[in-house]
Amino acid sequence: MAVLVAEIAQSIYQRFFGKTGDRYKLTFSAVSILGLHSWYNRQARTPRRQSLGALVLVVAALTPMSGCIDLSSGDSEPEVVEQSSEPADSYSMNAQSALLKGGYMKTNRGKDVDFDAETLSRNFRTVAFNNEFEIRAGFFRLPRTNTTLRRWTKPVRIKVHFGDAVAISQQQDDLKTISDYVSRLSHLTGHKIVLADRDPNILLLVLEESERKQAQATIREFTRFSDPDLLRWIADAPAREICFVHLYGSSNRKKGFDRAVIVVKAEVPDLLRMSCYHEEIAQGLGLPNDGNEVKPSIFNDDEEYALLTYHDELLLRMLYDPRLEVGMSWSEAEPTVNQLTKELKPR
Repeated sequence: MAVLVAEIAQSIYQRFFGKTGDRYKLTFSAVSILGLHSWYNRQARTPRRQSLGALVLVVAALTPMSGCIDLSSGDSEPEVVEQSSEPADSYSMNAQSALLKGGYMKTNRGKDVDFDAETLSRNFRTVAFNNEFEIRAGFFRLPRTNTTLRRWTKPVRIKVHFGDAVAISQQQDDLKTISDYVSRLSHLTGHKIVLADRDPNILLLVLEESERKQAQATIREFTRFSDPDLLRWIADAPAREICFVHLYGSSNRKKGFDRAVIVVKAEVPDLLRMSCYHEEIAQGLGLPNDGNEVKPSIFNDDEEYALLTYHDELLLRMLYDPRLEVGMSWSEAEPTVNQLTKELKPR
């Protein structure tokens, strides 16, 4: 996510550098699927991308914008803007409508977009070997930071919990969506990924606003890690931040991930919710970063695609290929990655 409230960023910074015992904590994505505001900010500081076209109109349609940090380059402090009190359902409904009218939130898997092996390799490096933000002086800032390859080494068991306030019909539809998607991910990666109520290691919470404020005990019990700043963030996230994933791993990074929490706001409209499930679960498997150049993909803040694309399927297949090992740096992984991309995109 390219837009964060200053107070939240400061809190996460304190927790990140605070004592965490024998566990390291990774915040991959407090993702705003409504990140068109951040897209607009990026264009303003990226001279080579001049054409805003219809997106300017879409951005205008998303006002009022809630409190944010402008993650522009330079050493000046981010501008903090007063938060909007507009409800998430009203805000996200307007945002989804504007995105669709602008030709965004596509669901066609990007099969009509061509890319070569070199592009796939470059995009894999961007998404799998970088964290989305670097923390400086208590704020998330660009440039993004390099990291090693990370994924699950144990079977992934996802427990989906719907709040009592979520309509039964929505629960049934969403659970079917999630179940089908999880089966697809397991098939793509060759890794065991299932829905499970017993002994889960990923907790996916779909909650209305009032329920998110009451979810602290559930999250503490599941993660076995007390993180009051994260819990406060979950309870008070502004309207534009509709979903995110938070991962925990062993202190031995060769062992991969240990637990993850995904939170999705239940009150947002159907396609945005489905987009949340697709992006947050995929990122939770070990593709933490977004990039403007990563296309056609959901790992891109421009929201062109709502659902996992064919390109993204290839990234996941590469991530879980046994020829790559958890803990590899990019220099160690690059020869194998290049071989994989040539196999997947031989022309």
